[in-house]
Amino acid sequence: MDWDSIISQLMAIERRPVEMLESRQSEYQTKLSAWQDINSKLLALQSTVQSMDTKGEFLVRQASSSDEDILTATAQGTAVSGPHSIVVTQLAQAHKIAGQGWADRDTTAVASSSGYFKFKVGSGDVTSISVTSSTTLEDLMSAINSSGGDVTATILNDGSDTNPYRLVLTANESGADNTIQITQNDTQLNFSTTAIDDVEYDSWTGSATATSGGTYTGSVNKTFSFTVDSGGTLGTDTI
Repeated sequence: MDWDSIISQLMAIERRPVEMLESRQSEYQTKLSAWQDINSKLLALQSTVQSMDTKGEFLVRQASSSDEDILTATAQGTAVSGPHSIVVTQLAQAHKIAGQGWADRDTTAVASSSGYFKFKVGSGDVTSISVTSSTTLEDLMSAINSSGGDVTATILNDGSDTNPYRLVLTANESGADNTIQITQNDTQLNFSTTAIDDVEYDSWTGSATATSGGTYTGSVNKTFSFTVDSGGTLGTDTI
């Protein structure tokens, strides 16, 4: 008898269930891979659908400008289709701040001792100006203009009888992002006072002394003029 053949056939018969299971395993692996691929595609579809599950996301609008150097635009889903015009009613202004009145331009020192006048524009770097007990208003103006600090300093004569000279700082660029901020002020110049200065008058015939009163609320110095034509109390007004 051919025992080797008989044994081989018996072993083949014994392995048949294992081979069938291995075949099914391969089939299941193929199906599992297919379902995993379908699942990935369904997740991608879900993500895409979620990005447009609201009216604003689904009804996508596009906006274009006739001159994108001046104006760019984006549109939401609720935007009305059609041409739209933009009317500019006011241009952005350069930020300005002014110190209180000073007696003269080039004689009286603006600081009582050595120190610094520091400022910055928007989120830019701080510019530092050294001052001493001999620094005049004009000296400070010149130093600021030579510092490259993104501002221009000028001296304004507001016409007051006393202390008419004001140092004015103007940002070189316009807009809210270019606000001037004083970060250190070792001078006697006040750039944030909201007090009303002492009253000035051309003539006075009353028995009492003219005085100023009231409160001005704001962030920069201002000069306001009032005139009383006859006796009585000057009324209250909103500025």
